[in-house]
Amino acid sequence: MHDTSRIRQHGVANPAAALVQVDRHIAEGRAIIRRQIAVLRHLQQDGLPMHNGLELLAALRETVDALRRHRRFVLEAMPAERLDAAAHPGGAPSVRQAEGA
Repeated sequence: MHDTSRIRQHGVANPAAALVQVDRHIAEGRAIIRRQIAVLRHLQQDGLPMHNGLELLAALRETVDALRRHRRFVLEAMPAERLDAAAHPGGAPSVRQAEGA
């Protein structure tokens, strides 16, 4: 488990707000990945080079994976009684639920 004092040291004084932000970033990253996959399909259909596009896709996936690790870090730093409410503000589904997991 992470030291919760590290959260404050890194400028994340409000873990609930950080969770909302990281969830938004993950959703945005996943949308960008879907668009990049569509671009790659068009390139492939047109017989155009895909090397750079594939490299970008890999980097995008690595970024979303890093955001998911950060999300776990934020969740570990949250007090247990706030965890459930913060993970589903206003009844919104969590990222895991949105992904169909």
